[in-house]
Amino acid sequence: VAQQLAISRSEATKMAEKIREMQAELRQKDKSISEANARAERAASRATSLKLEAEAAKKKLNKASKRSETQLSALRQDNERLIREKERLERSKAAAVSGVESRASREKERMVGQPDSLKALSQERIRKMTEEKDKEAKER
Repeated sequence: VAQQLAISRSEATKMAEKIREMQAELRQKDKSISEANARAERAASRATSLKLEAEAAKKKLNKASKRSETQLSALRQDNERLIREKERLERSKAAAVSGVESRASREKERMVGQPDSLKALSQERIRKMTEEKDKEAKER
């Protein structure tokens, strides 16, 4: 009986040791699980943060894109307006040149048969009118 009791005590001691080992393993596994959960929570938090940053960046990009489109549209309108203005000025210049040429032509016709001193005076007037019209056209 004493021998069996000694064997039972020895087995109980072994079993107690195994139980302690198993408990230590369980504590280690719990610790590992807790650490893994903490890492997962940090990763989830970071993912949420990155998602919010991406959404904010997307909104900024859309806003900038709309602003660029608006600016581009305004530039196109300005360009069209400037083209129309240039065409109008070219027509105005052509009309002014035509007017000066017709006046010069009439002045030349009037000079025929006049003395040379009057011809020189008329030619000077034609030259001045032409210079004035050229100057006006350049200013425009």
